Amino acid sequence: MKNPPLVLLPGLLCNESIWQSIDAIAKTKNITTLPLALDQGKNIEKMAQSVLTQTPQQFDLLGFSLGAMLSCYIAITAGARIRKLVLLSMNSGHLKASTKNSLEQLKTRLAQGDDKALAEISLAYQHPHSAPHFIAWYQSMAKAMGTKIGLLQLNILLGKEITDFEKITCPTLVVAGSKDNRTPPEQQQELAKKIPNCSYKEIPDAGHFSFYDQPQLVNEAIFSWL
Repeated sequence: MKNPPLVLLPGLLCNESIWQSIDAIAKTKNITTLPLALDQGKNIEKMAQSVLTQTPQQFDLLGFSLGAMLSCYIAITAGARIRKLVLLSMNSGHLKASTKNSLEQLKTRLAQGDDKALAEISLAYQHPHSAPHFIAWYQSMAKAMGTKIGLLQLNILLGKEITDFEKITCPTLVVAGSKDNRTPPEQQQELAKKIPNCSYKEIPDAGHFSFYDQPQLVNEAIFSWL
């Protein structure tokens, strides 16, 4: 297949609106966006199977954060299906201790019915170079996704560690934000070293949501590589 479709997998409490900030993705026709919602199962294995049943025999795969974790799992277990892999804001196989603690606290609050937690999680992704209106944008998206989906996704994020990155055989690009305090650039550099045939690109003045902070730079990094 000369130009396989590009499948996009979003992150925690995100929907397809996250891709609108990347012009080339928004304008490209050969795109499939898949949600990380309840109908995709209650563990990463079932979520991966859901993605594979909705995609062609071969495709390019781009995952962000939790979606990047799922993308890695798919590339490891069904590598023949993936032509190229792009990982945005992916950890090196384990969460940073402070990130894990804050996510566990978020999970507890959501389980207790604290709806304010959905709004407050956006503060953890903010940094001095965050694009205008980031907080309002993410809060709106998180509230739309809701507590039930948030808990499902947190269970998967906190309950699975990926370590066998050497089994990823397709060409891979890791894209990191230089100001990412959730998955710091050092972690993503470490990840890139673990994956054979992997390139690394760091986006200046960008946080975890690098494509929101610096859409043009992320756009260029992804599509010049693909």
